[in-house]
Amino acid sequence: MKQVFIFVLLSVSLIGSLHAQNKINRKQYYFQQNVSYDIQVKLDVEKNLLIGTENLIYKNNSLDAIHSVWFHLYPNAYKDENSLFARDMRNRGINDFYYTTNEERGYIEIQNIKVDGKTLQWIYKPGDETEMQVFLNEPIAPGDSTEFNIQFIVKIPIFISRMGRKGYRYELTQWYPKIAVYDLKGWHNDGYRFLGEFYGEYGSFKVSITVPEPMCVAATGKLVTPSEISLRESMVKFTKSLDMLPEKVLISKLDSIKTEHEKIEKKLRAGNFKYKTISFIAENVHDFAWVCDYKYLIRQSQFEHTNINLFVLPEHYIGWQKATQYAVDALKYMTSWYGPYIYSQLSVIDSECPSGGMEYPNLILVKSEGDSFLRRFEEVIIHEIGHQWFYGMLGNNEMDEAWLDEGLVMFSEMRYFKEKYNEEFSDSKLLKFLGAEILRNHRQIMKMSQYAISAYDYIPKCSDKSYVYRSRAEMNNVYIRPAFTMKMMQYILGDSLFNTAMQNYYKHYRLKHVTGSSLIKVFNETTNQEWDWFFKQWIYSQKKCDFKAGNLESTEEENGTFNTTFEVTKSGGIKMPVVVEFQTRHGDKIRKNILANKNKNFITLKTKDKIISADIDPDRNILEFNQRNNATGFPPISTHFLLSTPSFEKYSLLLSPLANHSSYSGWGAGIGFALLDFPASFSYIKGHEFVASALYYPKIKNTDFYIGYTGTTNLFKRYNRFSTTFFKLRGKKQIDLGFEYRFGRYRFENPSQNIFAQIRYSEIFEDRYFKKYQVREGRDFNILFHYTLGIDHGLFSGIYSLGLEKSARLFSADYNYTKITFETAQDFPISYRFTLTNTINLGVIYGNNYPPQESLFLSPNGALGFSDLGVGFGFRYKYNRRFTGKLTGYTGENLTGKYLLSSRVDMNVHMFRFRQEPFYMKIFGEIGKLWNSNNLFQMDRMTFMDGGIGLRFFGLHLFLPLWKNYEIIKMGDKCQLKHKDNLGLNGFFIGLDFGYLFRVGLDYK
Repeated sequence: MKQVFIFVLLSVSLIGSLHAQNKINRKQYYFQQNVSYDIQVKLDVEKNLLIGTENLIYKNNSLDAIHSVWFHLYPNAYKDENSLFARDMRNRGINDFYYTTNEERGYIEIQNIKVDGKTLQWIYKPGDETEMQVFLNEPIAPGDSTEFNIQFIVKIPIFISRMGRKGYRYELTQWYPKIAVYDLKGWHNDGYRFLGEFYGEYGSFKVSITVPEPMCVAATGKLVTPSEISLRESMVKFTKSLDMLPEKVLISKLDSIKTEHEKIEKKLRAGNFKYKTISFIAENVHDFAWVCDYKYLIRQSQFEHTNINLFVLPEHYIGWQKATQYAVDALKYMTSWYGPYIYSQLSVIDSECPSGGMEYPNLILVKSEGDSFLRRFEEVIIHEIGHQWFYGMLGNNEMDEAWLDEGLVMFSEMRYFKEKYNEEFSDSKLLKFLGAEILRNHRQIMKMSQYAISAYDYIPKCSDKSYVYRSRAEMNNVYIRPAFTMKMMQYILGDSLFNTAMQNYYKHYRLKHVTGSSLIKVFNETTNQEWDWFFKQWIYSQKKCDFKAGNLESTEEENGTFNTTFEVTKSGGIKMPVVVEFQTRHGDKIRKNILANKNKNFITLKTKDKIISADIDPDRNILEFNQRNNATGFPPISTHFLLSTPSFEKYSLLLSPLANHSSYSGWGAGIGFALLDFPASFSYIKGHEFVASALYYPKIKNTDFYIGYTGTTNLFKRYNRFSTTFFKLRGKKQIDLGFEYRFGRYRFENPSQNIFAQIRYSEIFEDRYFKKYQVREGRDFNILFHYTLGIDHGLFSGIYSLGLEKSARLFSADYNYTKITFETAQDFPISYRFTLTNTINLGVIYGNNYPPQESLFLSPNGALGFSDLGVGFGFRYKYNRRFTGKLTGYTGENLTGKYLLSSRVDMNVHMFRFRQEPFYMKIFGEIGKLWNSNNLFQMDRMTFMDGGIGLRFFGLHLFLPLWKNYEIIKMGDKCQLKHKDNLGLNGFFIGLDFGYLFRVGLDYK
């Protein structure tokens, strides 16, 4: 009994000691599980199904006994509206999935899962059927392996996200039961999300794919089926012969190929085909993807030991001629910077990928038809091939740290365009003629994206989990900020040391799971310095950076030398080593380095010549949000004409000639200019804009002018904007002062609330410029308050606006009235092809002493705009601020009153597949009533109606009213109505509406 008791004590002590040892080791112990997949799958093109069998050998390299495992069942993301993916889309107001039918959706069905011939039990993760927990009959001990035998069926959806089909083209990604990663953090059963990509265990794949005989298959890994290898070689020879043809002959040949493809498609539809089985083997990869289509043509090239295969559709064949060289160059640059591409093949696929491009081991998807003005096509290829390193051979978890692959790839993309093209993103002569520097420079485009991101009131850190970002615009922060972070690190260390650090990162962690700590650790060890502080502020915080040139004093000593002191001011919370470039009186340049870690930092130096200027970060490598204050002296200004898009690094002076014509004043000519501290397209986000113009009319010896100023501030740390204008223009003078304040978590997205307040003094002093019955000469002083509520609740969205305008007899004003208006617009989804929009407009004027131009108008713009052709600068023909019922059929009729109620219903017919597409047609019907009309002989019982069709393409609106119920007979300044069904084109209305950027309206009667 004593011996047993002692044995038990020793056993308990030993077990406790081992557990304690495991806890100590666990902090330093790195492990990866190992997987080996053997999958046989058949594609049923009639039912759009995959029927598969999977044998998975799973080796447990951890210190833990594993009692249950998790599998990703990613096709269930497309199962129904309750999937995590569908909820993600709905919560972001994206309707693509909602509009799909059951036939167009997809799923994966596990028919059985066994170990050692025994069926296992499993359950879904609560609320997410893309994750399955499988309970083992016996645990997998440390160092042991087990084999899973799985039978499954996949229903292939249309293209909604990454996996999909279109006709007989299939892109099968995230398609098989994939075991989740188990690491020191436990199981990574994150689910399939709208944003964010995938984490996998490295291992081997043997995949046999059975498809109809006409199909051409590209996949991860190496093709090993002899007959298919021979067929591919003959296809490559064929495309080589095509590439030797003159272009006209090539086009004719491609047309004949399309004819042959039509015959093949008829056989596929009739089920008149045989099946073939194609096998692939892949080693040291963490995922397996494949695509197939009977239309692919194959181009092939070589880089070192790697075969590059381009699978191109005939309709894109000519546009893809340069793609081969782009792929070779991408491999060449990435290899020289970081280390070798270790695989023997890489496939580049002409794809239907909805996101434009996507990466998988040994295979990338590219949705593009070739180059245009910009090198976007080449950009997608270099980006997706870059992921073969950052995500492919260095396997980070994008769900947790997306910046570690997207940011480093974006940095590599910037590096590619710098070294290959000196940052030129276009060789277009047109863009060069227009002076569009930003659009032609790749780094400036990236910086432009970063500035746009900075406009948001709130955005998560670029190191956050990918699925916390509300939109792709927000997730751009994951790409852009880390890219500039790495560029700054390269600048600080120099190319040689930086390259060594990145190559060490690749060598040490190749084919391993990496984290941000892995990268930082390598930089610390390679440079023998601590860089945690650097990455902490740029990657793991939301801080912004701004250095400002302070006082510069250079005083002469008795011996003729000069002592100089320069102040570098830091704001935004980020410290950085910075370079300051000094210039002497005789043009010599001297550079000094300083660690700017205080709010005020000083540099002192002694020189033989007087220092006259200083410039912080002269090469503009630091990611600052205001680089125009980096230098002493007058801020840098660049002058441009017409359509130029200046840089972010200088103030911009835009000049433009002006012309205008009026039947009273004749032709006038003049000039306009704008002084901006941000490019014009960004002035709505941040910055200041001063605009002025003047036109002289020789016929009447008169000058019109316009002066305007707008700016943004950081008041209350929300978006706010103030503006003031003063103009005298064709019989009217006006002065106004406005302030806009928007609050909500997101600056330009709903849910939000917006308040606009304005004080305005206006005077019409010559009514000869107008139709006299539309206006009255006199002075008007009023205060306007406008409140707008934006709601974005899943698929439903709505805008509700309340306006209050009060005039007063101040500054010799002639009028005294109150105007109250209310507007709503709601969108309702019906199906993937149809949505319903309803707008309601309600207006009331209290008081009889108001000018006709302030009436409530039935038509879209009140027809108060000038009818003569003109070109203005700063004074655009905008949507009229006056309240209207927006009945398009009565545009230009000038029907007005004191009380107005109207509504319009639009049935939107989406021309493309999803509502997010920019082009749709609408059928609209409108109804409105006016009371106490100023210019109608009739009583208040009149109800106006019209209807027609409209088109929308991006921000362009075209309304074509085809029917209205009243004919209007004009009698001087009055109108008489006659009930009549007017069929035919009753005028049109064109509007350009790009939100905060630009709004213009033009109507024709």
